[in-house]
Amino acid sequence: QMKETAENANPLTHLPGNNAIQAEINKRINIKAKFAVIYGDLDNFKAYNDAYGIEKGDQVIQFSAQLLKEAISKHGSSNDFLGHEGGDDFVMVTTPTHAQTIADYVLREFGERIKIFYTEEDRKKGFVMGRERRSPDALEEEPRLVPFSLVSISLAGISNENRDFANYADLTNYLVE
Repeated sequence: QMKETAENANPLTHLPGNNAIQAEINKRINIKAKFAVIYGDLDNFKAYNDAYGIEKGDQVIQFSAQLLKEAISKHGSSNDFLGHEGGDDFVMVTTPTHAQTIADYVLREFGERIKIFYTEEDRKKGFVMGRERRSPDALEEEPRLVPFSLVSISLAGISNENRDFANYADLTNYLVE
């Protein structure tokens, strides 16, 4: 089991990946444990990556993983779980009683600490310029440059306190809503 978990770990953050995340949530569903899942996604990360480069983008991903670990360490319990789905997507599994405190800590600390990954000029402006996102069938040849806010983190959470889930897929369908 340890070998399988290591093979599934994200190479950048060394956190458990998709298979381990799914197994952890299914395990908690099967033993009827009360838990909360918090899904984290970085906003405007692609614009940051485009402006500062992949190496700096990797540092932001690693910073995000460390901050989530810190939040769980300070405000969670020893049974909490942190996984990295890939890219800029993370999953935390905790108890319903700890979920809000963990989320509040992440949001507060992320908003303050992310600024160190920007130049002083970009911090003062509060944005970076990046290529406009557009549909693949757009007629313009070259997307125009538009401002993108500094990277932030969005969190979505769901608990099984008042709703039962059949499995991981069932839970993620509700979480997407």
